Amino acid sequence: MVIVLTSFFAEGVPRPQGSKRAVGGGRFIEASKYLPEWRKTVVGAAQEAHEGEPLQGAVTVEVTFVFPRPKSLKPHQDAPPHTSAPDTDKLQRAVGDALTIARVIADDAQIHTWRAHKRRARPGETPGAHITVAPAQSGDFS
Repeated sequence: MVIVLTSFFAEGVPRPQGSKRAVGGGRFIEASKYLPEWRKTVVGAAQEAHEGEPLQGAVTVEVTFVFPRPKSLKPHQDAPPHTSAPDTDKLQRAVGDALTIARVIADDAQIHTWRAHKRRARPGETPGAHITVAPAQSGDFS
């Protein structure tokens, strides 16, 4: 059996999706004004990396969100764990929707397993998201 795998890097500062704010008339918009540009970046990188039809069935998505290093860190210092906003689940939501828009998957409801991690960039590393999408393996269902 051939396993279709899509793996790519989306360069930029990862942005969350999920919080909305009212704009009147019963309408709501995303609270993050940076989300549209981030989504466009992820969609473009995903489309470039994925060939063929959207993956069908259950999928596993692995993602490492890499945030800029704080300016207060010296180049040789390890960055502390990234335990501040944005929430990992809201970052995942933005990626799931982008994968659907890019037609890597037919619907983000197919995401059976998420493996997500967020951290600060290492010295000289570019911020962004390392994303891999693959069919879920039978061992993932137990």
